Amino acid sequence: MTQNPVDPAVQTRSPLPPTQLLTSTQRHEFLKFPELDDFLLGRHYQLLRSDLQVIQQAKTPSEQLGLGVLITVMRHLGRNALHMMVPEVVLQEVAGQIGCQAADYGTYLIHCKKQHRPHVQRVKEHLGFESFGIHHRRDLLDLLYQKTRHIDNAFPLMAELLPLLVEKRILMPKITVLEGMITEALQYARQFAFQLLNFTLRETDFQQLEAVLEPDPEYRNGLGTRLGWLRETHTQASVSTMLENLKRLEELRKLPLPWQPSTFIARNRLEKLTRESRVLETYQLRDFEPVRRTATLSVMLMDLERTLTDRVLEDHRKLMLGVFNKCETDHLKSILQAREPILESLNLTYTIGKILLEAKQTGENPLPKIEGLVKWEDLIRVMDEGQKITETQVLDS
Repeated sequence: MTQNPVDPAVQTRSPLPPTQLLTSTQRHEFLKFPELDDFLLGRHYQLLRSDLQVIQQAKTPSEQLGLGVLITVMRHLGRNALHMMVPEVVLQEVAGQIGCQAADYGTYLIHCKKQHRPHVQRVKEHLGFESFGIHHRRDLLDLLYQKTRHIDNAFPLMAELLPLLVEKRILMPKITVLEGMITEALQYARQFAFQLLNFTLRETDFQQLEAVLEPDPEYRNGLGTRLGWLRETHTQASVSTMLENLKRLEELRKLPLPWQPSTFIARNRLEKLTRESRVLETYQLRDFEPVRRTATLSVMLMDLERTLTDRVLEDHRKLMLGVFNKCETDHLKSILQAREPILESLNLTYTIGKILLEAKQTGENPLPKIEGLVKWEDLIRVMDEGQKITETQVLDS
């Protein structure tokens, strides 16, 4: 298999002890006998002529059935049937082909224990299976190293690993052994991501990033760090907080953050690193080894830059919305204040118009009637108020 050039030391480090990554429910899902239908029974549990030749070497029906079950289960699942609870439907399917009873399998388990080991060895030789060994571990780890760069969860990795064992004719070991391999592969992929994030950084870049963890004389009288100031949050949207966040963004964009290398890291892994960085404090970062510290700090600062950008845009939206709402409220108040003169002007216009229409029909002089209903002082006042409303454009939307 191709070794990764970034960190060859990872390939040669000592194996990790078996680690339980899966929950009991997940482990049970992998260890239980899968549900079978007619299609699976016909595909995996039909004995071949070569199988029957091996089976017929056994002396008793119980031993023959035991061999038949061992062959079919190992060919299908790559596991030792003696370590599983074989369903009745499998026993009946295999027993029917051999010409014995399904109950004979219980006799095989109890009274033929001395034959179990040689039978398993015979079936392994017949099917070409091998017991899991160190060389198998190395080969499978090479494959897992490639997969863990894109998959950061133990469950899908285990789901891909088990069929791979069957394909390579390797008898499945204890599940804790496989979990230990997945743990090592995940740690390798994590270290690979750290090194990839640091790949383009120069010595001056490392120093610039490390300086973020140092105390800042301008922040909390020198008791806080630059990172603490960058991560400070404000829940209230205001012009001052928006300007403060813009200042933080300006400082962040001066830092040599590995935006381009981060695009080569699987999205789910980068998201996991980001989630982890959000809950870390400055003193915890200082305790990390240099490679991990710089990579985690870079991920934290990139996430912070994205968050601050969203926050500035959101604060700007809220502030502008507040200005628009205030303008709308003021406009509504001015309309309500102009309501009375507008109504008075409309009533006056209606009254004078009615008199003028009547005078047109009768041919009379309308001025006496107008003077009798409307005082000239009121007419001049209403006209002045209407002119003010027009000039101030109160009714413009």
